[in-house]
Amino acid sequence: MRLEAQADGVLNQWTVEGAASAWQAVSDGDEASGIRANTAGLRQTFDVEALPVMATPALHGVQVTMLARKTDAGAGAVKGLVDSAGQTAVSTDVVLQEQLAWHTALFERDPNGDVPWTEAAFNAAEFGVESV
Repeated sequence: MRLEAQADGVLNQWTVEGAASAWQAVSDGDEASGIRANTAGLRQTFDVEALPVMATPALHGVQVTMLARKTDAGAGAVKGLVDSAGQTAVSTDVVLQEQLAWHTALFERDPNGDVPWTEAAFNAAEFGVESV
């Protein structure tokens, strides 16, 4: 199930281009807008839509999906990021190419306690990226 960003999260260290806010830049489907990080270690998180109500919720993991590319010479990479109740986890490096492409990062467990995801924990968490 795909859930879209609906607001900027607590971590807002990337530069917004072509939109009023970071969440709008990554959600509008327009390549003219986006977010950019010029140094390593910068984090950007988003509040995403809540999960729909499920009779018997079972979350086996959370996948952060990113449409990204590198824009400078040399190697380019990014990491998927989750922030759950102030506890963060990052994925391994996701290598970027010059062409815009979809990339994913999987988080099988909630970093707040290294426990299985619950519906409430997912709905309270923020998801995003970290520059490499």
